[in-house]
Amino acid sequence: MNKNFFAKIQDLLLKKEKRVEEEIKAVEEDDPVMSDALAEATEPGTDSWKTDAHTQLAAMKQNLTDLLGRIKKALVSLQTGKYGKCETCGRAIEPARLKLMPETLICMSCSKKKSK
Repeated sequence: MNKNFFAKIQDLLLKKEKRVEEEIKAVEEDDPVMSDALAEATEPGTDSWKTDAHTQLAAMKQNLTDLLGRIKKALVSLQTGKYGKCETCGRAIEPARLKLMPETLICMSCSKKKSK
């Protein structure tokens, strides 16, 4: 993998980081538990709906936060020259995998073992 490859990956990661941060903000804004507009609602089922919506949005936010953490970790590893090495086995992560998922921290072989 050459310098140009890593520059493209860094650009992908930075764009993805910005998009994920925007998605986290949107999820937070959509959360009915955080909205004052629904605070006065007294219709039957409102509390149940708010709880369900909040639970789903909290799970979505957690997934996005986890992804953001992997993106930031990948950006740090790019800066330190450790990017592209599997955290589990230490071998090089496949370039095609890095292009598809630039935030990935493990190679395909270790990913398959982990998912079993």
